[in-house]
Amino acid sequence: MNPHITYLKAFGIILMVLGHSMCSIPFVIPFLSMFHMPLFFVAAGYCFNDKYLTMPLAFLKRRLKRLYVPFVKWGLVFALLRPLFFTLHIYDTTYGFNGVGAVKGNWLDILHSCWIIVTQMRGTDWLLGGYWFLNAAFFGSIIAWVTRHLIRKVEYTLITLIALLVVVHVTNFHITFLNINTRAFAAAVIYIAGSVLNLKKVPLFGPVGITASLALTALGMFYWPLAIDNISYDGWQLFPHILTAILATWSFYSLFTRYINGETTSRLKRFFLFIGENTLSILTWHLLSFKLASLIIILIYGLPIEQLGEFPVIMEYSIKGWWLLYFLVGVGLPLATTKVIDFLLQGKQSTR
Repeated sequence: MNPHITYLKAFGIILMVLGHSMCSIPFVIPFLSMFHMPLFFVAAGYCFNDKYLTMPLAFLKRRLKRLYVPFVKWGLVFALLRPLFFTLHIYDTTYGFNGVGAVKGNWLDILHSCWIIVTQMRGTDWLLGGYWFLNAAFFGSIIAWVTRHLIRKVEYTLITLIALLVVVHVTNFHITFLNINTRAFAAAVIYIAGSVLNLKKVPLFGPVGITASLALTALGMFYWPLAIDNISYDGWQLFPHILTAILATWSFYSLFTRYINGETTSRLKRFFLFIGENTLSILTWHLLSFKLASLIIILIYGLPIEQLGEFPVIMEYSIKGWWLLYFLVGVGLPLATTKVIDFLLQGKQSTR
């Protein structure tokens, strides 16, 4: 894989954890929310191989393996662990998401969650909140592939998908069971935009282009902010939001490509490649890892153990600077666990 795309993915996942840590530095979260998840759609589209246009089953198998299978596997695991999470106060009926207590549910509720996870690719537990991305990436890439397969020329595909997005957005078209919604079409547009950047050899931004696009993104914090994880959106903000997300992503890609060579000799480069190659691990485990930081805060300040259920962080303390601990644990613990598992697996293979 292009190492600069891997750097880009590492950058994106770091920003995602930083956002979930509720970083209290002014304007950081609103700014990074403008592009840090669309960044992954751009990267996926950039890496799309045209050979799959004539290999639909191979493309579908690849999407299933990379997106659907991990969504279902970890969705089921976390759903089945829900009673244990309540016992450990990781979930709590008083504390929870935005102050709303979690619903404990019974095994019938858990089985229902398992059913919609498998059949509709939605309904994962809070601790897998970031898994909306796998859903959007799966359905968005399928929509993008079908449109590109029919039209072939990538630039016309982009125009067609933008037109379809307008129609879907205006009509609020939504097939719940298949998760075909405005978010999926927005993901498809951004995905194909990534392909356009690659196939049309769009020039990298220079210092002026990078500065201008990031300034426009900063302006968007005030005039077209958007929660891209929604399944539908109000108003006109979606379209400039998509544009600035693509521009910001290309700015950072240009920055990495221009100023970081492709060699991986330095430890820092190898570390960022390791992060970029393990974004799924961080996506899956960072919110659960946050609970370790919450437990440390609880022990230091003598808080009731029930506050472990505050989600995603104990806000009162995160905004006082503890967001840094959440951030370090959210990135570091999944990576350390992955490294240990890889080491053990390599040791097991070497003894055979």
